[in-house]
Amino acid sequence: GNHLKDDSAPLFAKVIENNIHLKDVNLSHNDFRGSGAVALGLSLRNNDTIEYMDLSWNHLRGRGAISIGIGLKENLGLKILKLGWNGFANDGAETIGKALARNSTLLELDLTNNRIGTIGLGHIVKGLQKNYTLVALKLGHNPLRMVACETILQSIIKHSSIALKELDLRDIPVSKDFNKLLKQVRQTRIFVTVTGQELVGDLIEGEDDGLDWNKDPRTVLFEYMKREGFRVIDLFKKLDTDNSNSLTRNEFKNGLLDIEVPLTESQLDKLLDIVDEDKSGDVELNKGTVRLSELINAERQFKREQLARTVAKEQRERLERAKRKQTIKDGKSNQNMNDLNLSKLPPITNTKPK
Repeated sequence: GNHLKDDSAPLFAKVIENNIHLKDVNLSHNDFRGSGAVALGLSLRNNDTIEYMDLSWNHLRGRGAISIGIGLKENLGLKILKLGWNGFANDGAETIGKALARNSTLLELDLTNNRIGTIGLGHIVKGLQKNYTLVALKLGHNPLRMVACETILQSIIKHSSIALKELDLRDIPVSKDFNKLLKQVRQTRIFVTVTGQELVGDLIEGEDDGLDWNKDPRTVLFEYMKREGFRVIDLFKKLDTDNSNSLTRNEFKNGLLDIEVPLTESQLDKLLDIVDEDKSGDVELNKGTVRLSELINAERQFKREQLARTVAKEQRERLERAKRKQTIKDGKSNQNMNDLNLSKLPPITNTKPK
């Protein structure tokens, strides 16, 4: 990306609206969010020549995400639209669903990791039922429940006019029922899927929108921080843009969403409860407070656990290598014994003294 921000979006929007020769637009890995996303989204209404657009890895959420959906609904040219790693959530997914119901050119749609939950997927599936062109749909890394994922296949079985042939549910667990439906779909069409593991046995899914993954939100946060090279205090300072040494709950939550920490809504709420234990609405940056110190201690514990897992893994690998070597050695020894011609050995004679 080029670190482009909202103030430069109107220039690109003007080009999109007026240039009749432009076919491909890649604005991924930038910082478009509010007004910039609105300008880009609405510009799609007036263009029918661009066939490929990549807006992944921006900060498209709220009204910006909704504007993208509105633009897609009126667009008559796009064939591939990449919107992965943004924050469309359920509201943005609703406008995408309405766009799919009307759009007749789009072939591939990427909504990977957009905090889309069960309700949002419902809107997308509803739009898909009226769409005759979309061939590939990517929804991986979203907090989707297994039952919700099954509705995609159920719709394909019920509505043969749906053109979908590729479904990416990467990192999303599926049920036995999903795989049964998948076999049924494949009886009538070639259908490629990527999913998480099949969960065996009874699983009670939460009532909240989006699967919690049963994962401590601190673990998710620390894994993200490890990738980005943040300490807890670094993260808080990054979110504290006005240097007030405190964050409201909304500032903390929106800040984590803006930097694309892959937390579900329920995980965010749990994390906020940890940080703001007294429910004051403020998250203090004083290192001596229980709230921040708890996160700092949790970060240290996380690092210790990571190190312990790494050491344990290395020990297991060493043991497995040693076992393999011993097995090979024993095999060679047995082979040598088998190759030995016992008939060539001298006969055993009675050597007892007379």
